[in-house]
Amino acid sequence: MKAQVLMILAAIFILPLVARTQIEGGKLEPGTQSERQVSNPQLAQQDAASIQTSQPSGGGTGNYMVYDQSGMYLEPGWTKGYVVLSDKSMMEDVMLRYDIYHQQMQFIREDDTLAFSNPLEVDYLYLGQRKFVYCDYLSNNALLKGYFEVLHEGECPLYVHRYIRYHLDPEERPTLNTDVYIRECGYYVKKQGQPAEPIKPNRKSILCVFKDKEAEVAKFMDDNDLSGKTCDELKLVIAFYNSIP
Repeated sequence: MKAQVLMILAAIFILPLVARTQIEGGKLEPGTQSERQVSNPQLAQQDAASIQTSQPSGGGTGNYMVYDQSGMYLEPGWTKGYVVLSDKSMMEDVMLRYDIYHQQMQFIREDDTLAFSNPLEVDYLYLGQRKFVYCDYLSNNALLKGYFEVLHEGECPLYVHRYIRYHLDPEERPTLNTDVYIRECGYYVKKQGQPAEPIKPNRKSILCVFKDKEAEVAKFMDDNDLSGKTCDELKLVIAFYNSIP
């Protein structure tokens, strides 16, 4: 079993560093995967704390996190990246930013700030080294759409979804000097042909989500003393689930 864990760790932390360079002339060959694999992304400290310390509210799995004015965006400022569209055409060296408040992926073209009017036309995109996809997801039994950061790839990938729970406006609250955004986030997994569904970082939720392979996953977690409470442990469990025939 220890050898199996080592193989899974290698798949998570080593293989994703191998770049793929099959893009030519701004076009991807049919069936080609990402130009570069997800490079073992880690959650920001605030996001990780949000997921770890509270129960879900309104479909999220994180608690309230207060950010400054830039909190409506994933990061302040713009990040160079690229976008691969559903027809495999490519937008290279484009400046991007993720507007969490409006659930928009924005880009600069000829000094204008634009957003993708139909995000379903986007296959995936990279902000720097961070990969994002746009897909359906379940929240309180409702089917919604939004952007997700890819934390672990595979047949059943691990995502994190961020959204703004509250916006506090200084015009409505005179004690504030600037806008305040309260962010929540949560883990999601996406099985083939299904919308992404939330998964909490605990054993009960993990076994519920993977009930089709519950016995095997439970034994793997027991044998390796895994609780699933951290992002790295979730990646290990999901990598094992993906390896089950």
